Amino acid sequence: MNDYDCKDLLSETFVIIVASTFGSGEPPDNGKVFWDTLKKMKERKISFKNLKYAVFALGSSHYPHFCKFGKDVDRIFSELGGERLMPLELSDELRGQEHTFNKWLPDLYKTSCQDFRLESVDELLIPDMNVSSTWKKDHFRFENAENKERNIIAELTKLHNKKLFSMKILSKTKLQASYSDRQTLLICLEASDPSMLNYEPGDHIAIFPTNPSSVVNAVLRRIKKSEVNCDDVVQLESFQGGAWKLFDRLPPASLRTYLKNYLDITTPPTSSLLYHLSEMASNPWDKYRLKRLSEVTDDYQEWKSYKYPHLAELLEEFPSINLDPTLLVSELPLLQPRYYSISSSKLANPNEVHITVTLVSYRMQDNKGPVHQGVCTSYLNSFPTEEIACSIRSATRFRLPEDPMAPVIMVGAGSGIAPFRSFWQERDAMIKKQQSENRSSKQCFGAMYLFFGCRQSTVDNLYSEELATLVQEGVITGVFTAFSREPGLPKVYVQHRLKKQSKLVLDSVSEGGHIYVCGDAVMAADVRSAFESILLDGNAITIDKLQENGHYHEDVFGILHRK
Repeated sequence: MNDYDCKDLLSETFVIIVASTFGSGEPPDNGKVFWDTLKKMKERKISFKNLKYAVFALGSSHYPHFCKFGKDVDRIFSELGGERLMPLELSDELRGQEHTFNKWLPDLYKTSCQDFRLESVDELLIPDMNVSSTWKKDHFRFENAENKERNIIAELTKLHNKKLFSMKILSKTKLQASYSDRQTLLICLEASDPSMLNYEPGDHIAIFPTNPSSVVNAVLRRIKKSEVNCDDVVQLESFQGGAWKLFDRLPPASLRTYLKNYLDITTPPTSSLLYHLSEMASNPWDKYRLKRLSEVTDDYQEWKSYKYPHLAELLEEFPSINLDPTLLVSELPLLQPRYYSISSSKLANPNEVHITVTLVSYRMQDNKGPVHQGVCTSYLNSFPTEEIACSIRSATRFRLPEDPMAPVIMVGAGSGIAPFRSFWQERDAMIKKQQSENRSSKQCFGAMYLFFGCRQSTVDNLYSEELATLVQEGVITGVFTAFSREPGLPKVYVQHRLKKQSKLVLDSVSEGGHIYVCGDAVMAADVRSAFESILLDGNAITIDKLQENGHYHEDVFGILHRK
């Protein structure tokens, strides 16, 4: 969307918008300017009366603001006078997003041809529409590259169109008790070039991990193209227009590097990839099953939800696949960065970024399948010594108040405490700075409260000692903890603590305070309901109005996998 000039909308006759949603119903990074421009056009009463449009919204139904940005775009185009060519299509990441798109696309093609009185071309309505790829058998090959492998961070910068910089891990600290069945880590990273490090409390850092060597090696063992050495630097070529031409999707690299650094091999393969793999299977049952999974949405979703297999497990399940590595390099999605709330203040730690991460480990298949681990958390836990590619994502809607006297209420559960550590570090550093300058300090800042939920006080009460010190020093006004599995006591969640502190909430809101919520989608919805109840009982402003005024902030994440 960043590449599109919204002024062109005034002369367009038909536009197609594919819109994802980030966080709490916000536009993605590359859609913010687009959205702001649309809102300004609405304020100026610009008319789209000659424009027809269709919107395909991407989202996950596990989030409370499912497909919100797509819905917002669809609504504002209509309000500006645009004509909706097809109803808004909502695609759910948990309900076969790719299949939804592959059904929607030919319907859109037919409808648009009819509406604009164009003759449809049957060849474009491909029977196997779900095979939305470029790969064809014998149309791709590897050629040895004369050059050595390029700098991976520089190449990732180009591939992802992000301003990347390198960092190294300084330390790794376990935050939960050693006997806990889960583990949360404090990872401290140091920038190789501190001038590249520019962030504010509340922002996110993107970490570009590498894939687990166990999965990489398992896939490499299945590659049957003996003439391709897994460690030779190669480049991919495709046969186009009667000649072999460079297919420059990825830079020259070895197959090992492609699988380790560039390609996503841990997300379940798409239905289109399964179709191609069915053509490579020699066993009739493997071929039939793969083809059915690629074509029948319900079968694919059931298989994906039950096993959630990575590429190596897929190849193990279908052993007769004679894998052509050119398919992987041309079709597998890029390995994406993982985003984490920053848990440090640049004012307190000028050259560092701290993150709070919970190690992801789970089993599928009714908890009887192989252990799956989070790609990035397992990578960080291994304490890699090489430089790590990173970038900063600004979270302008999750920043400390401009008025330092405004009260702050922070609500988090588990690793949802992460951004609040950046808040209290920033507050502590500002107070110490004022003290060193012989200026009044604590009176310049409003109250700061933390409501934190975890399981047990002796197991996963993250940063409890750090917080106790800050409360004693007056940096934090109060900490209210909720333990959901404290032995011998009833379950208590953060929303219960909030309701017990209704007066504190109402007083803070009446004083122009800001509320910040960080956690999973379920927790965030429960906390929002608690605030709504408190404000309603107190005849105070509504949550919606608080959010509209920029005083209610959410940093919400969804589920990581389905069991």
